[in-house]
Amino acid sequence: MAAAAAESNTADRTAEAAAWAGKWSAWYAQYVARVGEQSQRTGNLYNEVSNAVARGELAPTAMQDMLGAFYQARGSAYSERLAELTMRFFSRLVETAAAYSKEMTEAVMPGVPAAPPLPKLDPSNTNAWFRQITDYSHSLSTHIATSYKAFLDRVAAGQIQTDSLKRVASEYLERRFPEYLQQLGRLYFDLLSDLNDLRAAGEQDFLSGTLATGRSNAAVALALNLTGPAGSVASATLSIANTRAQPATIRYRFTDVRRADGIGPSLAPRFSVTPAQLDLAPSEEASLTLALALDEADYEPNALYVGALHITGHGEPRLEVPLRIMLVPSAPAPGDQHA
Repeated sequence: MAAAAAESNTADRTAEAAAWAGKWSAWYAQYVARVGEQSQRTGNLYNEVSNAVARGELAPTAMQDMLGAFYQARGSAYSERLAELTMRFFSRLVETAAAYSKEMTEAVMPGVPAAPPLPKLDPSNTNAWFRQITDYSHSLSTHIATSYKAFLDRVAAGQIQTDSLKRVASEYLERRFPEYLQQLGRLYFDLLSDLNDLRAAGEQDFLSGTLATGRSNAAVALALNLTGPAGSVASATLSIANTRAQPATIRYRFTDVRRADGIGPSLAPRFSVTPAQLDLAPSEEASLTLALALDEADYEPNALYVGALHITGHGEPRLEVPLRIMLVPSAPAPGDQHA
């Protein structure tokens, strides 16, 4: 009978080990597949940048030139995300270990007072997270030391049989420790995937911004340039002709603008157009005057912003006029100049 029970236990452990190995293999395969997909997207962007350099749309130093501005604009956001991912991993690690420790204590050392409850850990707040972990570790260490002393005093007094204690501990570890390792493995692969996602997002944002710079340079010859110091109004004039034999009503619309290097969000430009509505007789030509308010809150100094003006008339294809916007530093007043 004992031999049959031993064989049954051995078979159970073998099946658990096989299931555990299968889960690790599945997690690893998912991770590798995800890394492969992201690497392919990143590789495609690298090829686009290389092709743009070969066509002369980008300078050979375009990526190097982009690097400083990219880190200045996005570096802090990626650092914060990295800190958040790391703290979330350790928060879950502490929560898993605390739950396992509590259960093991109740099974192996009955009668020991419950450990202090784990506080709700907020991985989005770095200072609060470290303070919570420090305070909880201190209170938990104090509780463990006190509990072990009280338990060993009971063992010394003969209230608990050591043989029974060894058997209960062995049975508990055999039953629950594999599951604990499985939870830790899942946390580990989640962290690897999150870190790789962050790395791939940074590379792809950087390469997309570099490509955007090249596309804006290709349209320089056709663009309207709107430049001026903060608080000024930049203006440009555009001639439009009605080449049809029928009258035409000209309509125009501005797209959102954004930095040419792809950094930062897009914004709606504060344009005004004179005349507000343009009606042209057959073969008539007129001028549009564009005025753009240059506000420091909207535009970074010396950074190129790009957008477009869409013009449509009766029955004509839409005309897209590229816009290039730059806020330049104000010239010093005469009284501010020093000899």
